[in-house]
Amino acid sequence: HGMAMRTQEKIVCECGHEGLLHCKENDAPFSRFYEDYHLSGFKGESVSINDNARRPDDLLAAMKAECPACGAVGKVSYA
Repeated sequence: HGMAMRTQEKIVCECGHEGLLHCKENDAPFSRFYEDYHLSGFKGESVSINDNARRPDDLLAAMKAECPACGAVGKVSYA
């Protein structure tokens, strides 16, 4: 069985609150490609991508990240 590769990127709200965007990627040979994204430090929706299409540039927007510190939605960017 293949190992899922896990990565994380720091994200930050305009107000300065920081969190993480986690990605779990299935890179096992002969299996379907997928990436699962979820947030920590922010409320938001998980997003799964299950084809080889490039991940959307507005991935963070699609996740509707909500900042627990200031309440803003969609004001996060990669730190």
